[in-house]
Amino acid sequence: MGHDKKETHDPYTGLPKHYLAGHDVEEFYGVVKRWGASDSVKRLVEITKHAPFVSDFNVSACCGNCVIS
Repeated sequence: MGHDKKETHDPYTGLPKHYLAGHDVEEFYGVVKRWGASDSVKRLVEITKHAPFVSDFNVSACCGNCVIS
């Protein structure tokens, strides 16, 4: 959520206007498109080409959120 800078308040409620702001990853895409990949981003891309260090099974055994239905 972000505060709408164009309009200071909602005319019906008088409360500040809000909008749904982009998430960090969405912003990250734009930054990389504009400026290119830094060494850290290139390293991240290389890491994604390999199998995960922790399997799905191990994650579900460690994380309570993964087994809650």
